[in-house]
Amino acid sequence: MFERANTAHRGVEKFGLIVAAAMVGLVVFGAVSERRNTDSKSDIISDKYKPIVTVAASDLFEAYDANEFTAQQAYGEHRLLVSGTIAGVAVDFMNQPVLQLKTSNQFMPVKASLEGASEAKLASLIEGAEISVLCGGIREVIGAPQLRDCEIAD
Repeated sequence: MFERANTAHRGVEKFGLIVAAAMVGLVVFGAVSERRNTDSKSDIISDKYKPIVTVAASDLFEAYDANEFTAQQAYGEHRLLVSGTIAGVAVDFMNQPVLQLKTSNQFMPVKASLEGASEAKLASLIEGAEISVLCGGIREVIGAPQLRDCEIAD
């Protein structure tokens, strides 16, 4: 009987450790997310003074596909006016809208983060339509260009 109580006690201890680890993970995730939001706000202010480079989404994808380092050197320090064909509108892991622009690889669209876009603008976007977005920066994730701080150019 004592052994049975000891086993139950160990189960409670393991559950407690799992809960504690999950809470620590959530605190760390929240701190990282808050830092990302703070950093991106200061980046937006400095981005307004970067020169604007006009490029087609398909050309941007080809440049990153050919040589990521060279492409980042060419586009990484600029605001980008990117034009292309809408492949779709999705949401990211934070439930923020992401515009997908067609490239030569149907499985790897150029993605543009549209955090400040109004729902009316997003609802009017149609797959296959041409669009231009003005973006504050770019990075590459798993081989595909990811545009950040974008707004729909009128």
